[in-house]
Amino acid sequence: MPGEQPAFVKGCVATSLELIGPATEESSGFMAHGVPMTKGYFAVDVTGGLHMGVSPIRPKPLTFEQAKDT
Repeated sequence: MPGEQPAFVKGCVATSLELIGPATEESSGFMAHGVPMTKGYFAVDVTGGLHMGVSPIRPKPLTFEQAKDT
C-alpha cells in the first residue's frame, strides 16, 4: 500500500549473495558499476538459515567439466 513501510513481520526479507570458493578460469563473480555480476557455471547452495531476515544464496564457481558432471 502507498506509504507502507516494509517490516520483517510482514514477510519482507533480504537476500545476500556470497560467492564461496575461488574463481575458476570459466566462472567468477565481480562488481560492474556497483552491480554484482556472475559469469560462468556455479553450484548454488540455498540451504543456509534465515538470519536476521537475510537469506543467503551461495554460488560456488565451477569449471565447465565440473558443471557438466553434476
